[in-house]
Amino acid sequence: MVDAAAAQTCTVAPDSTVSATSGTCSIAPNTTLTGTPGVHASTNAEITTNNVTINPNNGGSIGGLADTAGTIIFSSGSSINGNWSTAASAQSGGQIIFQSGSAINPAFGGGGTALLADGTGSLISATGLTVNLNGAGNNVAGRATNGATINLLNDSITYAVGGGGNTGLWATGSGSQITSTATTISMPGGGGNDVGAKADGGGAVTLVGGSVAVEGNGGGETGLLAQSAGSTVKATGVAVTVAGGGGDVGAKALDGGAVTLNGGSVAATGSGGGEIGLQASGAGSTLAATGVTVTVPNSIGGRGVQADNSGSVTLTAGTTVTTSGAGTHAAGVTSGGTLSMTGGTLTANGWLQCAQCEWRHRDTQRRDHDQPERGFDRRARRYQQCEPDRRDGGREQRSMAERQRRLHAQPCRRQFDAAGCCPHRRRQYLQCHVAKQFALDHDG
Repeated sequence: MVDAAAAQTCTVAPDSTVSATSGTCSIAPNTTLTGTPGVHASTNAEITTNNVTINPNNGGSIGGLADTAGTIIFSSGSSINGNWSTAASAQSGGQIIFQSGSAINPAFGGGGTALLADGTGSLISATGLTVNLNGAGNNVAGRATNGATINLLNDSITYAVGGGGNTGLWATGSGSQITSTATTISMPGGGGNDVGAKADGGGAVTLVGGSVAVEGNGGGETGLLAQSAGSTVKATGVAVTVAGGGGDVGAKALDGGAVTLNGGSVAATGSGGGEIGLQASGAGSTLAATGVTVTVPNSIGGRGVQADNSGSVTLTAGTTVTTSGAGTHAAGVTSGGTLSMTGGTLTANGWLQCAQCEWRHRDTQRRDHDQPERGFDRRARRYQQCEPDRRDGGREQRSMAERQRRLHAQPCRRQFDAAGCCPHRRRQYLQCHVAKQFALDHDG
């Protein structure tokens, strides 16, 4: 221990740790520390690492701890590895600074937190930091709590494939805040219920540029989540992607939380079913998107935008929402939810769901030729029995229009009837009538 660290070089204690309670010192290059906490600065002391490796031997260890106004600076080439439960912790006004080229590598077990800032005045600042987390599940890359702050710039956060329940960035508690600029968060394959960036209990997360990708194997993956009154997530120019086993949401405001998106994109690319691009759920929950590109390309029964349970969604300035899939809608409003849109577009592309609605029975077509209205009524009833979603302006509407165009591409050797159909085309006569009626229904 160094009580008055006036010397340039820190002293390594017998338990393979470095501690300082005052003054400044630097740890000698190429030093390896195996105790816990590996580095501990308190009471206004400042410790700088220089290509130092922290590799705790015991479980539940802390790599670096700064408290009571102490400061730790991790310089380029320094890394935290091994059996840590918290890689870097700033508490009670402590400050930890990661310089470009430093790294946090996977711990042995799950449930770890790479960056933890706790308490008013506590700060973790990282530029060019690489954070790698294992696949054991329930890991957190960065957590600010009880009024603390985490600032990230040009950092990389990557999870290994494995268990679920992971959270990339998490600001919890009033006054707690995380600001991230040009940082990438990658959370591939896991057990589900992962969250890229989360604010709750009055916390705030602000993202500028970069990307958030939560692409697990399980369901319930969420890109951005603001949960509870006073909690906010703001993203500007961020690319958000979620995929999983179903029920994934790109950006969600829940139970009074607020999500604000400016530019960027949100894509819920999974095919498990029930995927949602943007969602506000619960009284007081608000989600505002300006100039955002929202896509839900592969879902079954999904929504591009969903406002429910008195939640409110506002889309402005060229926000585009595009969905594809059976029963998938561009927008849905239920249970007192509200949706407001100024400019932009909503596009839903459905899938053919009802094969029996196709005109395949030639014998029936021939039999009904002399009684076209009777045949049309029977087939119209058949259409009504199909899934409603396949009549919502999706692929079937386009296929009917294409069919109508093809029917008129060939010359008619007899006079067209009042509906514009050619009686001499015995097999296609009723198809023409259905196409005409279909077009009238949708144009009306």
